[in-house]
Order: sequence, then structure tokens, then C-alpha cells
Amino acid sequence: MLGAREHPVPPTTTEEVTVRTHARPAKESRFSRALRRLASSNAELESEELQQQVREAGAVPIQTCEDRQQVALTGTMATVTLTPRCGHPALEVTLRDGSGAVTVVWLGRRQIQGIEAGRAIKVWGRISCHENRRVMYNPRYELLDVTTG
Repeated sequence: MLGAREHPVPPTTTEEVTVRTHARPAKESRFSRALRRLASSNAELESEELQQQVREAGAVPIQTCEDRQQVALTGTMATVTLTPRCGHPALEVTLRDGSGAVTVVWLGRRQIQGIEAGRAIKVWGRISCHENRRVMYNPRYELLDVTTG
């Protein structure tokens, strides 16, 4: 904290003002990045890559979603299963984005063309919490190309 007689020194040039207001964190050096990759497990690296894709797609991280929130999520389909509910088919997908997981359920469907484990997808809908897990029913979806994320 500054005392009554101490005053911050104002910047002397416009360039100094620009540097102070638009300062960004320094990029990680190649050596630091390589060292971190060597020390990390495959799961941690995959999680980090998925989280980067979520940021690039402008989606919400699953971990931050709250009950009854309308969200757009993106990630990789980890599992795809057919689970009957009350005698009717339901296609269930576990979607992971590196921060968490959500179960996506399409009621009344046995299969959907393109829905397969390992594929990237973006879904839009209302998320809910059921039995301490996040669930999304009958969302709109877009299958993503592996190269575009």
C-alpha cells in the first residue's frame, strides 16, 4: 500500500501504457513444454488437449455446469451404450471434455448415425443432475471432424 507521500510513477510514453494494459502471460518455452509433457501421464495430456478444444469451440467446461443450466458442450464420446428405460430404448453416451463427464441420453433411439465412441461432438441442451451425475436428455448435436475439433 502506498503511503501519503509515495505516489506511483506515471508512465512516460504511450508505449509503456500499451505494454501495461495489454500485458499477456509469457508463453511456455519449448523446453518447459517438453519437460512437462515427459512428466505428465497420457491421461493428463489427453485431458489438457480436450480442455483446449473446449476453449477453442467456445463451449462450457462440464465441470462448471450447474443443474438446469442451458449449455453448449463439446468433447469426445467415451462410451456409447443402448440402455432400455421403462421398456423403451435409450441411447446413452458418456461425453468427456477433460474437466468432467456428462451422460447424454437420446430417448426412444436405438442408434444414431455417426454416434460412436472416440468421436468428437458438440451438444446443446439443458443439463440436469440425477443420482449425483450430470445428465442431458435429447440434446441438439453436431458431429465434429477430428481435424477441426
